[in-house]
Amino acid sequence: MKTKAAVISILLVLLVGAISLGQDSESINKKLEKGGKHWSAPNKVSVGNDHIVTGKKLWILPEEDRVFEIKKSKLSIPFNWQVQSAQKVPSGVFVSIFFQARNADGEIQWNNLSKRIEVNKDAEKMTYQAQFDMEKYSGEFEVIFYLHAGNYFEPESNLLRLKVKQVK
Repeated sequence: MKTKAAVISILLVLLVGAISLGQDSESINKKLEKGGKHWSAPNKVSVGNDHIVTGKKLWILPEEDRVFEIKKSKLSIPFNWQVQSAQKVPSGVFVSIFFQARNADGEIQWNNLSKRIEVNKDAEKMTYQAQFDMEKYSGEFEVIFYLHAGNYFEPESNLLRLKVKQVK
């Protein structure tokens, strides 16, 4: 099924053999506090006049510490998620990114791309690859990446700030 230009197209692929974060909550929290060369995990971000605060049900981490590239108008973000201690997978999980980028007219604007994903409610750890249609955005910028249960201003996961650039 082909999607129309400027319409979000997110392909979530469950990778064969779920890759475990393989760490306890203290280790994961330390990793989130430290961040990486190309990513960080802020506790709160401002989006215009609104604020998004990290969620407490799921942890997410990028699969790799790298600048994520937009190739052929697609941004792919492989990530690991894990249910936090004493929590359950929420019903109805969405993957989202917020970002400021130049549109086709050269104007900088806030953007949100979001799509519902199917998750195994019995799984505690999984690896997914989210793919976003970025045809109308160019340049280098950062995205705020997270999971939510339908209200994109109420994350279920921590927030990830990832570096993104377009590759021609």
